[in-house]
Amino acid sequence: MLEILCVLALNPEGMTLEACHAILYGDEHVATATLKAELSHLRTLLDGRISARTYRLVGTVWVDFIALWAAIRQHQVAEARHLYRGELLPHSQSLEIKEWRACINAVMAQQ
Repeated sequence: MLEILCVLALNPEGMTLEACHAILYGDEHVATATLKAELSHLRTLLDGRISARTYRLVGTVWVDFIALWAAIRQHQVAEARHLYRGELLPHSQSLEIKEWRACINAVMAQQ
């Protein structure tokens, strides 16, 4: 479920179920119905803060790795070190999350 939340946070404009599925699972054989059920469960857990059809997080959301990336981009080294808590979802196979993880790790290794 954290992977789903990360993908939604990275795509604040929203996305279709199919786009979300492609980002999360790529070529893996995971039914879209499985993702739809997970999104529905998350929507319940988050008191409706995930919109339907065009899936996106509703309202203001603070996400640590996005705040970390903003600190990196603004050359706020102390803030970036403070926010960095280790690899972003180290077991995730989502290509988008893997790319973010690699970028963050590369920058933080230089700090």
